[in-house]
Amino acid sequence: ASLVLNSTIAGNTARFGGGLSSGNETAVRNSTLSGNLAESGGGVMVSGLLGEAVLDNVTITDNAATSDESGGGILALGQTLLTLRSSIVWGNFRSTSVADDIGSNVSRSLAGSNNLVGVSIVGLPGDTIVNTDPHLRPLGWHGGRTRTHALAPTSQAIGRGINPASESWDQRGSGFPRLVGQFVDIGAFEYWERIFADGFD
Repeated sequence: ASLVLNSTIAGNTARFGGGLSSGNETAVRNSTLSGNLAESGGGVMVSGLLGEAVLDNVTITDNAATSDESGGGILALGQTLLTLRSSIVWGNFRSTSVADDIGSNVSRSLAGSNNLVGVSIVGLPGDTIVNTDPHLRPLGWHGGRTRTHALAPTSQAIGRGINPASESWDQRGSGFPRLVGQFVDIGAFEYWERIFADGFD
């Protein structure tokens, strides 16, 4: 089993799974995958007969699969169990320009809830916010030790998420609460009207 926590995976290139490729039990929490490139599974590829991937409060955007195989953001192969909770998968592509966020080589549905997803050939939970621009800021230093995609104040992801792992902080770590206001935001970044070196969140 593997855990990716409070991390940014950006600017990588691989044949399969540009940002992350796993055939075992994998958990990703409070993390961002952005700007990765692969033939298939631009951001994430999960596979394996006994594999299970659980993504909680994750932002996956601006990744691309260079081939015409689906899954610019996430590609789930075989019978791998895929659970997506309080995560943004938006603005990913295949063939470098065709919008394609979640794909699979078999008919399947995702488990989970409280997500915002762009284009998916995979069945999504009923409460998913579908094909709605989350108004992400460019990847940058929005506080903390890792780069993130900050949410603009107009984002539909604000106040629509959950905190399944009961994290105290968002991806940026100490000083950046996972909950600001009444409800958690979707994705790795929790919106808070504070000023940082590169401007407003």
